Amino acid sequence: MSLTPDEITALVGRLYELTGTGQWAAAAELLTDDFVITEADHLPMACALHGKDALHQLYLKVFALADVVRLETIADCVGGDHCVRLLRLHFAGEGLEPVDIAEMFELRGAQVCRIKPYYYNPSAFLAAVAHKAGVVATV
Repeated sequence: MSLTPDEITALVGRLYELTGTGQWAAAAELLTDDFVITEADHLPMACALHGKDALHQLYLKVFALADVVRLETIADCVGGDHCVRLLRLHFAGEGLEPVDIAEMFELRGAQVCRIKPYYYNPSAFLAAVAHKAGVVATV
């Protein structure tokens, strides 16, 4: 079953809505059984996680590292069975620069089978990680 570009955009948007509100069981239904999400080796959350719980596990890992206070959607680019969502991460902490990322979604039928995030400026993310580590260390 092939989805239209509008259906793909809606599916990706729904996945963000569910994960953003902690509805992990419902979000898992939008993922294939062999779902995989990878983070690059140069990031502190470097990993490749597999299965329907992988996205939840990655969220726990990322939010333990940095205080993301807002996720701003910039645009979606859809072609074939892929969607790239351009995002801006905003962090708690005065003076922390937002981070622009592109998350590539691959679909199989009406489910997401793979996500690969790409960080434009990883040093800004690393600064947010260092900030949180400093806050935790002084409490």
